[in-house]
Formats: sequence, C-alpha cells, structure tokens
Amino acid sequence: MTGRKRGLAVLLVSLLVMTMVFAVYILEFGSKVDSSRLRWGVSEGVQYVYVVNVSGLNMTGISNDSVECPLSFAPLNNTRIITTVSCLTDLPGLTDANSFATDVIIQTKTEVSFENGTGLSEQYDEALVSLISLTLLPIGDWSLIDSLYQDEDSEPPFMKTWYIAKQRTSSFEIGYTSYGPDYASGWSGNLSLTTGLPNSANLWAWNAVESFSWTLTITLLLND
Repeated sequence: MTGRKRGLAVLLVSLLVMTMVFAVYILEFGSKVDSSRLRWGVSEGVQYVYVVNVSGLNMTGISNDSVECPLSFAPLNNTRIITTVSCLTDLPGLTDANSFATDVIIQTKTEVSFENGTGLSEQYDEALVSLISLTLLPIGDWSLIDSLYQDEDSEPPFMKTWYIAKQRTSSFEIGYTSYGPDYASGWSGNLSLTTGLPNSANLWAWNAVESFSWTLTITLLLND
C-alpha cells in the first residue's frame, strides 16, 4: 500500500473509531425512554445486493505541478456486493442517545463479499461492513430514534462531531459528521421504513492538506 493510500485508510479507521468513541458522549444527562416498540425488520442470514460507486478527486504535488492520482477506493467503483445480515443485537427496552448509539448503531451487523462470492481486501471489507452496519437500524418506532438526535447539520464549528437523524415521509435518514480545521468526514444513510435497511448510504471525506475529496456510495439494487 502506498503512503497516500495508507493515509486514506488511516483516515477511514479514524473516522470509524471516532464514531464509536463519540457514541458515549452524545448526551450526558437525561432519563432513558421506552424503546420496547423497536424490532428488527430483517432476519439474520438474509442477503441483499448493493451497487458501489466511488467518486472524487485525489491530487498530489503543488499548484501547477499537481497531478491527479487514483482514489483509494477506485477498484470498488461500479461493482456489486452481497451483504449478509449476520448478527442482530438484542434491542433494549429503555434507551437514550448514548446507549442507542453504543448498543445498536455502532454494532457490526453484516458481512460482505463481491457478487461472485470472493472476499474483499481488509480495507474495503472494513469500509463496507461498517457503512452498512451503521445504517441498518430497527423499525417500529422511527419517531423515537428521530427524537434522540438533531435533525440536520448545524453550521460546522471546528473539531465538532455529532449524529443526525430525520424521519421523512417515505424513508429515514441517519448520519454522523466530523469537522476539523482542514478536514471533514462522515457517513449517512437513507433507510427503508419497512426493513430498516439502507436504500443508499455514503461514506465521505475531504482533506485540504492531503488534497483529496471522495465519496463512496452504495445503492440497494432492488428496493423493497
């Protein structure tokens, strides 16, 4: 792996680690609320096919001498992956923003492979398993999940991270954003109200120092 690709991989891992660490700092005070209506809308062992698209720009050099380099996730562009629901955690009867993020959102729930059954490299597997798992949520009480987190990004101050959640008429949106002085990264998903699966989801990053900006998008091949 080249130094530049290694840097992108480290950034991805850092983003996912920040998601997990921040899960315990969302809400310091407040009572837990009834979440007994939540249930999984999919079963372990079922499989779904997603189409992967990668877009962005990766530059190296300075000003007029800069050249475009391949994106770290470029080999995944226009591929199809099979997602298997592998492990659905027990759902809590009471929850709050912290515990829901820790006990449900960040839990690994899926496995992935290429459509032909072959495995992915560690970097690609980690990215796709994490993205799909983060955006696979229980159904049954979307208004509750909506109430746990803010509806949309606010004006981004430096060094801030937060979850967002928004119930739409025919879908649900969940995401996580991290901003710094010269970088931004995050993930988001548009979820089915009937299954809790992501109809589509994005993992993205921008870095002014490293001169790259990329987005990895997955789209469910056959929406319910």
